[in-house]
Amino acid sequence: MRSYWIKVFAILNLTFTLQVAATKNLQEDELPPDEEESYDSRPDIISVRATQHKINLTNADWQKLKYAHVETVAMLLALYPDREIYFLARDAELFYDTAKLILKNDTLRQKKIHLLNVSRANMLDPNLVEYLKQEGISTTAFAGGTKVLFVDTGFKGTIPEYISRKFSQYKSQIEVQLMCSTDSMYPSTRSFLIAFRPEAFYGHPGDMRQSVLSAYEYITHFTGSSTKFELGKDKKWHAMSATESSYINNSGKVDKIEAQKLMEDLRFFVESQEGKDLYQNISNIWKKIYQLGKSENKAGLINYLTQILRDKSKDGMLIEAIVKDFINALQINDIFGGRKFSFSPSDVGLEETTQFYDPGNLKIIKNLHPNLLPIPTSNQELSNFINNPENEETIKQLLNLVVDDFFWKNFFSILGNMASDQSRKVIAMAIDQNSKYILPLIAKNIFVQPNIKIDILNAIISKAIQIQSMATLRIIAEGVFYPNITEEMVPSLVNLINAAFELNDHVTPIYLASKVFSMREQDANLNAPLIKLIEVAVKMKKRTILQSLSSPKSSLLLQLKTKGLQAFEPVVILVKGLASLGDRSTLATVIQSIADLRLNSN
Repeated sequence: MRSYWIKVFAILNLTFTLQVAATKNLQEDELPPDEEESYDSRPDIISVRATQHKINLTNADWQKLKYAHVETVAMLLALYPDREIYFLARDAELFYDTAKLILKNDTLRQKKIHLLNVSRANMLDPNLVEYLKQEGISTTAFAGGTKVLFVDTGFKGTIPEYISRKFSQYKSQIEVQLMCSTDSMYPSTRSFLIAFRPEAFYGHPGDMRQSVLSAYEYITHFTGSSTKFELGKDKKWHAMSATESSYINNSGKVDKIEAQKLMEDLRFFVESQEGKDLYQNISNIWKKIYQLGKSENKAGLINYLTQILRDKSKDGMLIEAIVKDFINALQINDIFGGRKFSFSPSDVGLEETTQFYDPGNLKIIKNLHPNLLPIPTSNQELSNFINNPENEETIKQLLNLVVDDFFWKNFFSILGNMASDQSRKVIAMAIDQNSKYILPLIAKNIFVQPNIKIDILNAIISKAIQIQSMATLRIIAEGVFYPNITEEMVPSLVNLINAAFELNDHVTPIYLASKVFSMREQDANLNAPLIKLIEVAVKMKKRTILQSLSSPKSSLLLQLKTKGLQAFEPVVILVKGLASLGDRSTLATVIQSIADLRLNSN
């Protein structure tokens, strides 16, 4: 045994020596970049070139989102003209970009919009107060009359609430506008949410949480999540992030090239005639609403809102969303500077939506799609419904029309537990919908361990590549391959890694490296997918993936002790990969770990 380990170590040591020698002559500027960067490295939207790109997003329509950004900013600028507006990065950074473009020629108003990088990851940093002060949020500013509006995507207003507590005596001067609120203390923005789910105008915004979370909060960013604030050489506080932090904490994809393309295409749209006309039209509606409310002309306000709701020439869903957004904001925020008056949806003939949809309540489907009745409302009814071939056409309509997380969760969970030919036919039908909304739900709910359906799993992975659904790959990584892998599943795991490479998805590989390949005991030989993962990490030039595999406690190195030569080949490939990426520090850690294992085995 001892001689075996001496040979293993000698071969690895030789590999290490040769690979390091090959990189020894690298110049300093060729070495890997610094491990941290400032959020200020993100380009100013005014500095990027307006360029039209073809953008494909996971679970979202970029064209609709561009409209939604302009429409939302039109609301914010009209409804909160006296506020210092702080867009919370990173999630709200594109709203800030849109506002800055719209206000490009209004220097006074442009000074009232800000991009503030405060998140759950850095809000406990002891330097937060100094950073806020630098950005214009301080006791002195509030004492001088400053009024602030925080804008964020959702969901409970944790960050604005945390900041507000630091200035509790001025809390009345702080308001919040969320895109998707699950807390009655903060208003939502339905006119933004309809870009994800058309029925957002109809239901409760809190039910859209999953849509926003999966489709917008995982949008590509220029930098990773900030974890701390540091005082730079320029005597300015910077929000700092690890260069690949987003891959570690799964808070969204980081790709500077793709992120800049989003900014370039957004600028192209906002500054196009179409974008300018859109802003002017929506802004005029909001300015009229604000003018009537500011003058406390309730009768005139009711007449105007009723009129635009009845105007068939306009987008009915958007107009209803706008009206409800106004009423929602008015009920919660101090829109008109202390001028409070009661106003409810019923004043303009709309239904109050105060309750979340109950998992067993398909009211939204029945109201929006009455032609689909009768829809089963119990699991047994749903099971019978799926197994009846006569219902295939109705199921196709459901797949095309209905967006309801609760319904599909039950639907696909039942499918996952059924073994009939008809159920498999329905699954195939659902996969073939080419839907970035449906496919992740199938992946999330259809596989019931240990009854994995390999052919269906591979079909979903293939479809994810075809429709570019990275969300589906991540769900499969987390829900199917962790924590149990059988020998039968190994080829599918290789397929998943290949799919991640095809879509340039960095999050799925780092999850596999840190979770699936860190399991202590495995029933299957994972050499093939492990080697594939290392190869993909090298091709992507993502050291983070290899660093996760190189942890002294990783199963890869521990298996070297228990499985011997069976785990030997991946270790050699890992060493070569680290060397090819110039990661000398991690290389040293790996070699030391192997040396420790050798000594412990003696």
